[in-house]
Amino acid sequence: MTNRKSEGKLYPKISELNDEQKGHLAWRLDHKTCCGMLTAMRIARGEYYPEDISIVEVFKRVDKTERSAKIHARKVMNFSLARAYTKLNTRTERREG
Repeated sequence: MTNRKSEGKLYPKISELNDEQKGHLAWRLDHKTCCGMLTAMRIARGEYYPEDISIVEVFKRVDKTERSAKIHARKVMNFSLARAYTKLNTRTERREG
């Protein structure tokens, strides 16, 4: 029996991400893996790998374990710029207040 999650059934492919998620994918690849920013940006644009692969497979190909790749992929999927901005403002208000 194969694991559906590792096949990319539940995780989107690079081409299915919106621009915010692609930016977050590039940031996460740059800061959390051995990739440099230019390589991370090429991966997020879909230029680095010729085939359209799931974001879990991207993290597994750079240097993450399967479990870690799934965690990072889930964070990319759930990323929203508006939510991140709200979280940042909440932290700033707590420090000032």
